[in-house]
Amino acid sequence: MSNGAMHAEGYSKLSTRTQELVLPLGNPHRRRHRLLWVAIPSLLTLALLSLASLHPRSQEQLKRLSHYTIGRQYKTAVGPRSYQHLYQGCNLTELLLDLKQSRIKEDAPSKYANFTVTPYVPEDNAPPPFAGFSFDLDTCPPPHVFTREEACDLIGSFGALILSGDSFIRHVWDALLIFLTNDLSGAVVDPQHCAQCRGEHLFNDRELSNFTALTPCRLGIYDELESLPGDVCRGREVRGKWLTGLTSISLPSLLAYIASLPPASQQRSPVLLFGAGVHGGYSLNLTAENFILPVLNLNSRFSPHIVPIWQSSHAPGDNVATPYYNTQGRAAVKKYIAGVERIIQNNQKVSTVSEGSLLCMSWYTVTEGADSFDGQHYSYQVNTEKMYTLLTVLDLVWHEIEAAGGLVD
Repeated sequence: MSNGAMHAEGYSKLSTRTQELVLPLGNPHRRRHRLLWVAIPSLLTLALLSLASLHPRSQEQLKRLSHYTIGRQYKTAVGPRSYQHLYQGCNLTELLLDLKQSRIKEDAPSKYANFTVTPYVPEDNAPPPFAGFSFDLDTCPPPHVFTREEACDLIGSFGALILSGDSFIRHVWDALLIFLTNDLSGAVVDPQHCAQCRGEHLFNDRELSNFTALTPCRLGIYDELESLPGDVCRGREVRGKWLTGLTSISLPSLLAYIASLPPASQQRSPVLLFGAGVHGGYSLNLTAENFILPVLNLNSRFSPHIVPIWQSSHAPGDNVATPYYNTQGRAAVKKYIAGVERIIQNNQKVSTVSEGSLLCMSWYTVTEGADSFDGQHYSYQVNTEKMYTLLTVLDLVWHEIEAAGGLVD
C-alpha cells in the first residue's frame, strides 16, 4: 500500500451530514441526498434492475430478492437447531463487553506462533488440538470450543455466513475452513500449494524473506462453503461466502450472493462479519461512508434483517514496518477504534440484534502482545480464537432472535 494512502484522519472531519448519508447500492463511493423512505414499487424495480447491470449475476437472480422492500415491518429470522444453549453464563451484551475489557494472559498460546515446517502428508494433516484461549474474560465463561457438528448446525440455522473485508477478516475465514474440513490445508484450492499454505503458514500473506512478495496463500483459497470438497457438514446444508473488500464493501456482490441462495435460506437472516481500516489508512471518513453506513442503510430496509457484525481491529505488533508506524501503530489504531465505535453509536437506530442492530466484536486488548508475523497479521492460534468466538456470538444471537419470535421452519 502506498504512503499516500496511509494517512490518518480525525473523527472531527466527519460532518453531521454523515448521519443523513445513504449510499447507492451499486456505488458506495458517491454521496446521495436522503433516500425517500416512501418509494413506489416501480422505483424499487428500476433500482434492482440497475443493480443487476453492475454485477454479472442475472437480473432474474436479483429480482428474486422479493423480500428487499420498503414500508414493511422487519425482523431477523433463524431456522431450527439440534445443538442449543452451547454457551451459558453471559448474554450477548455481556460477552461483547467482557471481550472488549479483557487482556491477554502471560502464558498465552498466541504469544508463541509455531513456524515449524513439517512434511505434508495428505492423510495425516489434521489440525492439532486447540491450545485454549489466550485471554481470560473478567466475568464471563470463555467462548465455547465447537465441534464440527455443532458449528455446522449453527451456521445452517442462518441464511448464510458471509465474511467481507481485508486480510484480517479473510484469516478468520481461513481458520473456519481449516476447522470445517479438519485439514490444515483445507482452505487451499490448488493442491500444489498445500505444503506451503497450511496451518501457520496459511496466514502469512507475504514472504518472510522478501516482504514485498505475496505468497499464493493470499488468494488461492475457497470462497464459498458450498464449494468445499466432500460433505464437510455430513448432510447439513450450510451456506457461506468470502467477499474481498479492502476499501469498501461491495453491496452488489453481497446482494447477488444472497439472491443466489435457495428460497428456504433467503427466509433466514444471513450473517455478515465485516471489517477494514488498514488499507484506507485507518480513515474514519472512508470507514463510515464505504462500510458502516451502507450496511446500516441496507439493513434498515432488508427483510429478514441481516445480522451485521463489525470486527474491530486487533492490536498491531511492535514490528510494524517503520514507514507505517505513525499511521498503523498502536496509538493510531486505538484512535481509529474509538472513532468507529462513535460512528456506530451515532448512526445506530435500533438497539437489539432482533431489530437488526450492528454488533461490534473488539479484539485490541486480547491480542496486544500476541506474536505477529509482520506487525499486522497474526497466527493460526489468534484466528482460531476469533473463529470460535464468532461462533459463540452467533450462538447467543440465535437465542435472542428465537426469543423475539424469529424462529422459522
